[in-house]
Amino acid sequence: AGGNQFACQCIDRAGSRREIDGAVVGKQVVVQVDIVSGGHGDIYAAGYETSIDSGINMMILKYKSDGTIAWRRSYATRQMDVANQIITDDSSNVYLCGTSNNGPHSSDILLQKYDSEGRKKWQLIYDGVLSQNDAGQFISADDSMNIYVSGFMNHVNNRADIPLLKLSRNGQLLQENYYNGHI
Repeated sequence: AGGNQFACQCIDRAGSRREIDGAVVGKQVVVQVDIVSGGHGDIYAAGYETSIDSGINMMILKYKSDGTIAWRRSYATRQMDVANQIITDDSSNVYLCGTSNNGPHSSDILLQKYDSEGRKKWQLIYDGVLSQNDAGQFISADDSMNIYVSGFMNHVNNRADIPLLKLSRNGQLLQENYYNGHI
């Protein structure tokens, strides 16, 4: 009561469908951007929610295999913070990339890691080389659990660069490359 209702429909490998219901109380709009499965039948959903007091806030939810919410985390500044993509590892840690706005015409790439219990293990906010509009849109991992993030950075007018960031599983920035061109 008093919150918005939302539902996800999950389909397992055998083709069986089940609904996952939830509510986020005191928020106006919840938008799911990405969803992944973790160990033990858990489902992780990420995106953003609107709030009267702090604008648009990054949100991540962990659902148990029965569809109930195990935990919910958010990240909020006074601007817009959005999760764009999430991945999990073999230990059910969750990695997300997105965008954190730090001013009216400036945003940064946001990276976070949560353990299976929802404890934030680390966070990295990456400001592109020109300190303009940057966004993390894609995240992946290799067999050694190095994390790779891409999206756009230095976006102004009709121009942007494409970053490729490599991080250790502990959030240490190991390498940063970018393509400097027109999109």
